[in-house]
Amino acid sequence: MWHLAFLVAALAVLGTCTARALDFATREELPSIHGARAAVAVALNKDPLPDFVLATDAGIALLLGTQGANLSTPTTIKEPTAPTMLAGGDFDADGTSDIATASLTEMSVRIRYGMGDGSLSDPTVLHLSARPLFLYARDLDGDGRSELLVGTANGISIFRSLRRGHFADPEDVDTQGVEGRWFTALDLNHNGRPDILLLEADGEAVGVFEANTDGGFVPRQASYVGLGPRGAAVADLDNDGKLDLAVALDTGLVWLRGDGKAAFTDPVSLLQGDDIVAVASFDANTDGAPDLAAVDRRRSTLHILLNNGSGKFDRRQSYVVGPMPEGLLVADATGDGVLDVLVPHRLGGGLTLCRGRGDGTFHGLPAFDLGPDPAVALAYDANRDGHTDLAIAHRDSGMITVSFGTGHGGFRLQSSMPTGTDPRALALGDFNSDGSRDLVVANFGSDDIAVLAGDERGGLAAPLFVATGLGPTALAVADFDRDGHDDIAVANSLSNSVSVVFSDGRGRFPRTLNYGVLAKPDFLLAGDLGGNGGLDLIAGSSRAERVSILRAGANGLEEAVEGDFGKRIRPVVSADFDGDGTADVVRVEEYDDKVAVLRGTASGELAPPQKFLTGRQPTMAIPADCDEDGKPDLVVLHRRSRQVAVLRNTTKDYGAKQATAPPAPERPVLDPWATVEPW
Repeated sequence: MWHLAFLVAALAVLGTCTARALDFATREELPSIHGARAAVAVALNKDPLPDFVLATDAGIALLLGTQGANLSTPTTIKEPTAPTMLAGGDFDADGTSDIATASLTEMSVRIRYGMGDGSLSDPTVLHLSARPLFLYARDLDGDGRSELLVGTANGISIFRSLRRGHFADPEDVDTQGVEGRWFTALDLNHNGRPDILLLEADGEAVGVFEANTDGGFVPRQASYVGLGPRGAAVADLDNDGKLDLAVALDTGLVWLRGDGKAAFTDPVSLLQGDDIVAVASFDANTDGAPDLAAVDRRRSTLHILLNNGSGKFDRRQSYVVGPMPEGLLVADATGDGVLDVLVPHRLGGGLTLCRGRGDGTFHGLPAFDLGPDPAVALAYDANRDGHTDLAIAHRDSGMITVSFGTGHGGFRLQSSMPTGTDPRALALGDFNSDGSRDLVVANFGSDDIAVLAGDERGGLAAPLFVATGLGPTALAVADFDRDGHDDIAVANSLSNSVSVVFSDGRGRFPRTLNYGVLAKPDFLLAGDLGGNGGLDLIAGSSRAERVSILRAGANGLEEAVEGDFGKRIRPVVSADFDGDGTADVVRVEEYDDKVAVLRGTASGELAPPQKFLTGRQPTMAIPADCDEDGKPDLVVLHRRSRQVAVLRNTTKDYGAKQATAPPAPERPVLDPWATVEPW
């Protein structure tokens, strides 16, 4: 029987399908907004739901909250220059949020006042003496009006509101020549007056400027935080009654204990090697302890770090967000009393919503860091505990990793092993007859395969290397010489050949035969073509319509002959995702950040694709029942963002038979890959 990982691309695509829709739990995108740079949660009308304002490439976008987080269609207000920062506050004390925006290229700030009906006024312009770097709004003096704090290259300017449309001349805070990237105002030393906490833009420190009795600020303390601070969150993370600091760095995330006197201890690392652009503190699991949310721009990932109450963050959940995220917001966007996280992202245009459940987990697309540059994966039960595990080959590092499944849709990295240069394919077999699954890896860069014997605990032995032809790209495991032992067929794309490596059943490979095949083979199919009980082998190229067929002989395979499938064929992944008894096909759309599922029908045709968002530039998808609910989920690899994501199958009425579609007029056979870039 032919392996379900490959199907002929010359399948008709139905124009209509009467079956129920497939569904996978994936990332949720709110209304499309091009080039979102920053966002703030505000109250623009009289309802209790939060509204959102985004700084975009075109100006500012207003999204009004509705029950269930079905936000309104964005209203865009064009600005002369695209704003790069914004802040929300109540500058006229009317109970409605007002918005301040600024751009790095203009020496001014624009204030738009909320009208109470979801709209904003024409702008009031405040002129600055230096280019703005950061905006912040807070009521510093308790008069009910927000002050506007503007960070510039010269320090901090405080604009105090007099009435709508009018501000007093700015009060300048001397920051001792420090150019701030981020700041906030809060009472660090418990004297009833908010102090200013300033992150050094091009340095490694946080400075505290203490509020004095006459409303001014004086420098008090500087503490080391790490290289490249970008933002921070302030909370009592260790429950000692003193405010602590979590700082987003361009190399990770750290936290510093506060001493209650405006100083902080040396930083403790929470995330390393991550490009963290924003961090926020909130109680994600409603246990009373402040947790942390952090956004990694390079991986397009939201990390949720759960606090055990004493400042130890020993549990972490991660979720895929839109490409090039620029910040994060914490708000009850859905109006259900549970805090959610929203992440604006520049590419793709949008706002990713992760709906909170109140237990520290979120509705969204879970992401797992299971090693660098994941390229190829296999799902199997490595340690015989009944849960789906993952073996992943990592091309750039030449490693293979094994990650054990939890049975609830999660994975944890268990072990890693060097396997060779540029691994391109993985396969399973039992080459030493011990009943455990062994792994074989095709190493494109070192022209060999690596065989790693597995044990019943999921461990792997050191690799045994066997030479092949040039550029091994694909594998097939079967008993080609009928001796009862698994053998290995290898497609060599640079030498236009297939190597068959024969096993003796004791972990050794005493002989290898090479066969010439058509140019650049990149997939293999093993099966009984003639119905005589022997295993034949098809070698093909996804760029060609013809294939090489190696038929079973008395002691192995015979020399290849050419065959014609009639249409170009491509390797694809398939499984029965809707439970109707027919195979469905998965197509990875790398440049659209999606996977498409084409449902199979009883007549052998494919329905039009249903598409689901993934992370940035997916490269491979494999079916596996990760949460053990009886439905095949999709494990998706993303080499660029180093993510492994799990799209959980949430199809309703799984297993229901499809209704038969009425006969359709005869139409040309369509290639479901016609709009995909050539491999």
